[in-house]
Amino acid sequence: MTGPDPDLMGVWCRQDLIKVLVDGCEVEQEQADAVADDVLARATAFSSLSDRTRDVLMTPFVEEVFDYEPRDASMEIIAATTVVVRNSSLEDLHASGPVGDSALRVITTRAAGPLSHLIAAGRRSPVQPTGHDPFTGLDARYPRAWACLEALAGIVTGDGGRADYRCPTTNRPPLPGQEEEVDVRLSQQIDGAVLLSGTDPRFDQNIMALLRRAVEQPTIVFVPSLSRFSRDTAKQLRVLEILLAHGSTVLTTNHMLRGTDVWSRSGPRVKPDANEALDRLGQMEGLRGAHRRTVQQYLRLMADSA
Repeated sequence: MTGPDPDLMGVWCRQDLIKVLVDGCEVEQEQADAVADDVLARATAFSSLSDRTRDVLMTPFVEEVFDYEPRDASMEIIAATTVVVRNSSLEDLHASGPVGDSALRVITTRAAGPLSHLIAAGRRSPVQPTGHDPFTGLDARYPRAWACLEALAGIVTGDGGRADYRCPTTNRPPLPGQEEEVDVRLSQQIDGAVLLSGTDPRFDQNIMALLRRAVEQPTIVFVPSLSRFSRDTAKQLRVLEILLAHGSTVLTTNHMLRGTDVWSRSGPRVKPDANEALDRLGQMEGLRGAHRRTVQQYLRLMADSA
């Protein structure tokens, strides 16, 4: 019996991914090559990490992928595929139009097998990164956010519930500088949503307003899933770091993140949906204790402000 083939991911990137982009989405060859190179670099960097580090990186995406294809793949592999492939420069082509939702599903579904082989190979012997590494060192740059997600990782794939953790005491991070801000147009389909690539490192007007309010005083921040902050891992952690540093509480459809503890819905998860965000949040099954009370408090605040 042969072991996992670590080169399957490279073959998939050079052949299947590029073919779907060029033939199926009419992406220019040069762009397709660049996306394939980025995905392969992310895949090898991700596979070179420890299981514990990979778990932290995957955790923000578990609640949005639990019903994704392929159905016979583990939730961890599907979440890993989201981190490596869905959140790559492929997102730019998705945001700008050439790669639609159906093509995106095909790409991520087909990527799960090769990525699973690469991760398994990395457990047997070291995998050498082939390019830029966007993952190493994030724990040191964003210690509060990392500790928070590490605690959440311990309960998110199990039965949910609550986990305490000790938030590191370091200097509060500054707000993004003016050179990092960008004003972008709003979506006509989703109230308040901005039209910007999910991996754009800049901060749009909505996130900047949210962060400025949180710096002024602690608040409850709700996003359908953590990927609404960003699909760029460093930016996502940076937003969470600022919010936790200033004592805010972050709610998602299934989770609550605070500076001392994290909570996750028990039992079946509720699928995040930006079009029905508050309705999904308001499904109380599986919410317990402080998590349930905080959701109720937030929903009352939203009803009073309507």
